[in-house]
Amino acid sequence: MYQSSYLITRSIESFLPAWPFIGLGQNTTMRFLITILLWFILLALCWPLAILLIFLFPVIWLISLPFRLLGIAVGGVFKLIEAIFMLPFRLLSAK
Repeated sequence: MYQSSYLITRSIESFLPAWPFIGLGQNTTMRFLITILLWFILLALCWPLAILLIFLFPVIWLISLPFRLLGIAVGGVFKLIEAIFMLPFRLLSAK
């Protein structure tokens, strides 16, 4: 039972936005429940916007995907530069 609910949560959460949950930690089940709760609140307050969000989110996710990949690549370059600069100190501190 736990494994199947975990897989369902993992598959559904890939369609959910991550930006409202910056700083909430890695508890994905709680993130999913908060997202659903926020969406239902939006549905009650302004249902056209909630329906529009459902249809526009995959488009926004696809547009933001190249920027995520660029961020990963830039992060890797910075780690490489850091490793190159720190190599002499690591070699000198080796005992």
